[in-house]
Amino acid sequence: MHYFDELDKSATKVKRSDLIVDAIKRMIVEQKLKPGDRLPSEKELIEKFQNSRGTTREALKSLEILGLVERIPGPKGGTRVRAVDSREALQSLANFMHFQNVTVVDLYSVRVLLEPMLVESAVAHLSGHHLRELEKMIAVSRQYLEGKRSRIQCRKAELDYHDIIADACPNRFLSFLCTFLNYILFNFLHIESIESSLGREFAQQNLDYHVKILAAFRAENREEARTLMAAHMEDAFQYIISLNAVVGNSLIKIRDL
Repeated sequence: MHYFDELDKSATKVKRSDLIVDAIKRMIVEQKLKPGDRLPSEKELIEKFQNSRGTTREALKSLEILGLVERIPGPKGGTRVRAVDSREALQSLANFMHFQNVTVVDLYSVRVLLEPMLVESAVAHLSGHHLRELEKMIAVSRQYLEGKRSRIQCRKAELDYHDIIADACPNRFLSFLCTFLNYILFNFLHIESIESSLGREFAQQNLDYHVKILAAFRAENREEARTLMAAHMEDAFQYIISLNAVVGNSLIKIRDL
């Protein structure tokens, strides 16, 4: 089947190179190509899509910019499928959200729904490595409360704790959504009273919940883990509001760890 056969005839204004990009994406999915797998040669793509060399090269360049392929020079090179870096995807989505007037209420209204689902899904999938990493994040939070770490370091550890859980979640879409929320919260959420006594109380509350949730993970108690995370997110929502948190309007990362 020709990849352009099903195109709407009304879509004549779409750039031909963009149609090739979409066709190659479909080809990657349909043929179940994996990172490192080689795409057809430039000559083969020209013949397959019946387009000029310039149009085909433009399409490949677009795919390269998107991070979906990499072009390797040399006789053993060619164009290969590339694994999309999660940080690149997060930043691209953050760039879009920057112009959407997102509020902290918007973020936490979603987070209070997703995080309990995430925990429940991850319970049976946390490896020994995941559990050890969770312990490390808890240790950083304790060190902050002992005056041995900065609040920013503590805040990063608090959110990394949730990212570790997301890494263990078998539902990769749910995992990505929760990781994206954490990315936004760390990079673009400014807490004016972060070093206040109320901020320290917030850190202590997070620590207490994280310790209890880790215990539920070790016991593989799915219901307890979900209940604790639901309470954790509700309380965190209220504290963030009381700390006068606002979503920043700058996409420049200025965190100093």
